[in-house]
Amino acid sequence: MSRVVMTTSLLAALLWGATPGHASTIQVNGAGIDPNAHETAVIQIGAGPSETVYAGQILLDTQVSGVLPVWCTDIFHTLLTGGTTYFTSAPLAVDGGGGALSGVQAREVGWLISNFTQHVDTTDNFSGPAPAGYGSVNQLAAATQLAIWAVENPAGFAFDTSGTDPSLQGPTGKVAILDASAFTAVTVGGFIVDTEEWVPSNPDGSPLTCLPGSSCTNGWNDQGLGFIGLGGIIVVSTPEPASMTLLAASLVAGAALRRKRRG
Repeated sequence: MSRVVMTTSLLAALLWGATPGHASTIQVNGAGIDPNAHETAVIQIGAGPSETVYAGQILLDTQVSGVLPVWCTDIFHTLLTGGTTYFTSAPLAVDGGGGALSGVQAREVGWLISNFTQHVDTTDNFSGPAPAGYGSVNQLAAATQLAIWAVENPAGFAFDTSGTDPSLQGPTGKVAILDASAFTAVTVGGFIVDTEEWVPSNPDGSPLTCLPGSSCTNGWNDQGLGFIGLGGIIVVSTPEPASMTLLAASLVAGAALRRKRRG
């Protein structure tokens, strides 16, 4: 079972709100879970072993674009949080484990990300009244990430948050409600959005020698990361100076960020 361990150095002087311009390939110098937008959960895919993970928003420290907020759209691979990696944008079309996603599933993921963005500002606070039933941004972030995994893996995904947040689980829990809301928004409400994914790549944007789903030994075993955009452009608001200070400390040094991968 592969796992991810963040480097011990604190990533600092990061700016939220920049975009990668029109380039579709980015250099990432570090990644980490947003300390103000996550909870822990025990997850399982099919008959595979269970694993405790952080479920929430992920922050990428990019070479020229500052901090970019993304979500795990590839539960089958680990996220490399230290060292230099490269990602190239592409439409969200696969689950990272060899399975194709339908257009409805991709738009559902987009709705979930959009719903979080509409309720949470760049300082990790609710931008208005909290959504009904949610007591914190951490709770909404965890529900959003778990719902993304549930949308992508409807038959084999299971999770347990009884030890951290029981309100997330069960047929009437927050994750199930978000999942159903996303499906209704897309299939009944006609919600349309460009859901993209940062796909691990070589610096020139070409596919990696070690492709997702294969046995990796060269350090390129990374995961796909979803966002709403077009051609690698993420549009988020520019923060106030105080927000930049918060974000400079938002990548937790020494934390273990675990993401399940196929055994």
